[in-house]
Amino acid sequence: MRGRMEPTGQVAMYTEFCSTGRTSCAKLGQQYGVSTSTAKRVILSVRDLINRHLHRVHVKWPDLEEQARIKSSFYNQKSIPGVIGCVDGVHIACRAQLSCKSAYVNRKQWTSQTVQAVCDDQLRFTLVVTGVPGSCHDAKAFRQAPMWDEWLADTDSKSVLLGDAAYGIFHFLLVPFGGDLTVEQSRFDFYHSSARLTIERAFGKFKGQWQMFNTTQPGAPRGNLTSTCPNDNESLVYQPSQLTTITSIGLRELIDQAPLSTVEVQPVRWPWYDYLIISVIEWWVALADEMTDC
Repeated sequence: MRGRMEPTGQVAMYTEFCSTGRTSCAKLGQQYGVSTSTAKRVILSVRDLINRHLHRVHVKWPDLEEQARIKSSFYNQKSIPGVIGCVDGVHIACRAQLSCKSAYVNRKQWTSQTVQAVCDDQLRFTLVVTGVPGSCHDAKAFRQAPMWDEWLADTDSKSVLLGDAAYGIFHFLLVPFGGDLTVEQSRFDFYHSSARLTIERAFGKFKGQWQMFNTTQPGAPRGNLTSTCPNDNESLVYQPSQLTTITSIGLRELIDQAPLSTVEVQPVRWPWYDYLIISVIEWWVALADEMTDC
């Protein structure tokens, strides 16, 4: 870098890149007085820093106490017992290598990856699975979650997730009846749909705030940063861990512990775009926690 770019400026550049969706690295570089390559390096460095320090902190599967609270909230609002979350998938535009591009072309004829997510009653993501090609059906994509086998084996669990008709029905996953319905079935479908809209609202809020994901054209730094072939992708799920709150002071301390100007971009486990999606979700939830505590 030319001199030292302050951490606050680097975070601002990363936030603007993800929230506008149309700002290129060249324009960011001109705005912040750095070169295009430096702007790209800053974005990747902040992304890596967020994943390295906030991984499994804010986006995590609820513990038993939190599950009890979520169940109570859904039952009081939607009259369906035992609900600990709602699941759905969303298409996020991405670039794909020509050799495997067909696997990423979704039903709307643009390249994407399917991101599966579960959220609670407060629109907070508790599980995220990325890296599934856009041509993959939601039901198949959701089975890539590492917790899937655990859910299948736990037949005594009284906890359920709500999903749409695309998902099969399991003891832990409720879908609407559909078709010719009785009065009771119609009533159930009404309450089910009303509760399941929670995940739709969560996706809407997320994509509304981070415009780079609310487009059919991937807003990624140009270069050799493309999604890899399907067999190279890995799912990412967040397991329970100790909850920490990011305050304004805590965020500064986090940056000071690993100065962004000296962070070296290392090869990542996941395709870079999967990694970016996860970092934005982590950042978004962390900011929400900060606002809650203020």
